[in-house]
Amino acid sequence: MPIQSVGVRVRRLFLLPILALLVSLYAHSQEVGTITLLKDTPLHVIRNVSVLQGVEGMRLRQGDILETGPAPTAQAQLEFTGGAIIELGPSTQVLLLNQSAVAGEMAMLTGWLKGETTAGTYRYSSPLVTATSKGGNVLLHATADAAEVFV
Repeated sequence: MPIQSVGVRVRRLFLLPILALLVSLYAHSQEVGTITLLKDTPLHVIRNVSVLQGVEGMRLRQGDILETGPAPTAQAQLEFTGGAIIELGPSTQVLLLNQSAVAGEMAMLTGWLKGETTAGTYRYSSPLVTATSKGGNVLLHATADAAEVFV
């Protein structure tokens, strides 16, 4: 297992809580989507100061942080009110930022994400790369020191 530098560990330790705090200051409790499929994963939903167990049919809100389990087959599917379908792979950490009927934005610290949209503009960000799609597909993979994106 590679040894991580102190800077990488500090960034991973503090980035998500800081982002969650900033988003919680102005996030609305508006529901923006639903968890529609969980497979081989304990999905954690961090909402404000609570850690919830994700279940199929659970309503998602702006500011939620989603974390999938480490199993190689772990996945979660999210459907948003604007029609986007987002698939999360194993060991993924995602923060749901701005979501509306015509646009969406999410930040991913690590993991795998596949986004499919037929309309609207969706932006997927990671510490190293950002991709925007309007009526298309995006596959994003990010680790602490590398990122790949396919549009």
